[in-house]
Amino acid sequence: MKNLIEILSLLTLVFFASCKKEDSKPSNSEFVGVWELVKMTCDNGKTITKNAGGTTTANFTIVGQDFNTTVVFTSDGLYTTVGSYIAVRANNFNNVQETSVNNFLWNNGTYEVKGSNFIATANFNRVSTAQIQSISNGIMKLKFVVNEVQTASWGTEKTLGTYYYTLEKQ
Repeated sequence: MKNLIEILSLLTLVFFASCKKEDSKPSNSEFVGVWELVKMTCDNGKTITKNAGGTTTANFTIVGQDFNTTVVFTSDGLYTTVGSYIAVRANNFNNVQETSVNNFLWNNGTYEVKGSNFIATANFNRVSTAQIQSISNGIMKLKFVVNEVQTASWGTEKTLGTYYYTLEKQ
């Protein structure tokens, strides 16, 4: 009888130890559905251009406007982006404000959630990883840190910045 009580006590301890609170990390299922882009900013952008004439550095900020962008996430890990928004870029290099229309958010492709990271693989196998800042009550906030280098015949251009996106579930 004493052995049975010890075994039951051990099983009870194992059961309650295994019932600890799980980390509330997002999963793919939380993304499934139709989302609308409602905010986009970049407040610390920098472009470094190197060519035969030397190196030029320009700091910039971007604020999104006139959002008409929808992203559909499916349960099988696919996403499709439709629509456009206007990105107003203020560049301190020549004190010129540039405005551009972005016709997509991340193109189309596949996605997965790993811990607190959202990983999107777009057309041409371009992989972007964002930190999921929060996803609750139909609001998703993502933070992309950009560090990209493009090479052309005239030189290279490196773009740095942190981009913040807010989406609302429809």
